[in-house]
Amino acid sequence: MNGKGRLNNKTKYSYMFGDLGCCLMNYMLINYFMFYCTMLGISIAAVGMIMFIARIWDAINDIGVGALVDRTHTKVGKARPWIKWFALPCALSCLMMFSAPAGASNIVKVRWVAFGYFLFALFYTTVNLPYGSMLPLMTKNSVDRASLSSFRMIGAYIGIFIVNATALPMVAFFEQIFYTLCDRNCIFFVLSFN
Repeated sequence: MNGKGRLNNKTKYSYMFGDLGCCLMNYMLINYFMFYCTMLGISIAAVGMIMFIARIWDAINDIGVGALVDRTHTKVGKARPWIKWFALPCALSCLMMFSAPAGASNIVKVRWVAFGYFLFALFYTTVNLPYGSMLPLMTKNSVDRASLSSFRMIGAYIGIFIVNATALPMVAFFEQIFYTLCDRNCIFFVLSFN
């Protein structure tokens, strides 16, 4: 905060980078779900069913995590502990979804991807929901809240742009080094863990 009780630009940019990291993981998953069909050989019906059930699971865990965040009272606030506790599990579950055992049967691959996706949905909620709830806790000033919200969306769009602009060129550039999508996601894993 500056001397007038308003948020400074450092705080706003810091808040922006949180959503940038979340979008690096989330949009990598959204954009590359076809990986499961083409590289792992999982049927499109199985991938669709995993996504459908995971959305139901996500709706349920959103309510539960929200209630738990509301009941959290620590020295550093309600939201910050959740982000600290679950940022690494969120990133690891994202990575898990692209690292199914290569020689495994189709059933094992489907279970691996489903389990990873359900874990990611839970851990993403435990990070992103408290992150979003920090906004009204950071300031009571409506101008600063609007500014923070804008900075958050800018971070989100930068994350989306980075994934869309760099993922496929990175694969082409590092084709000899990176043989699997998991290797490419390791880069986004490192970038998203901020």
